[in-house]
Amino acid sequence: MARGQGSIEYLFVLGVLIVAGLVVLGLLAGLDVRTEKITREQSAEYWHGAEIGIINHSANSSGVYLTVRNNLPFKVIVDEVSLIGRQGRICTKSPVLEMVPGQETPIVLDAIPCDAGAEYSYTVQFVYSEPTSGRMFVFVGKAPLVGVCGG
Repeated sequence: MARGQGSIEYLFVLGVLIVAGLVVLGLLAGLDVRTEKITREQSAEYWHGAEIGIINHSANSSGVYLTVRNNLPFKVIVDEVSLIGRQGRICTKSPVLEMVPGQETPIVLDAIPCDAGAEYSYTVQFVYSEPTSGRMFVFVGKAPLVGVCGG
């Protein structure tokens, strides 16, 4: 064995172990990000800043109550709002709301399966158009709308 060869082999093995450890840590840290479950606070933060924002929401056995805001820099016409669950569309409403930038408007959707105190989590889809050009857009939220059913 040449002089210093043992220390070079030792450093090489140590480097491989460090890289493997970093890969394992990266995988473990990424597991939490890939899960579908998010908190109500995370959901609220996302929806406040979405294209068509949801500023406030609640649900009970009578319906789903949303306050939506146009966060875009141009006027939009909201043609459809849908809640989508694991089994598909839960409810769809076609309110046809014209909203200028920053405007907040209440929308009431049909009742969803909702027991008092139970958590709900739905994907929200907005279909809207930009009236000047007539272009249609479909916006599906990247985060679910999460809340607790009221009484």
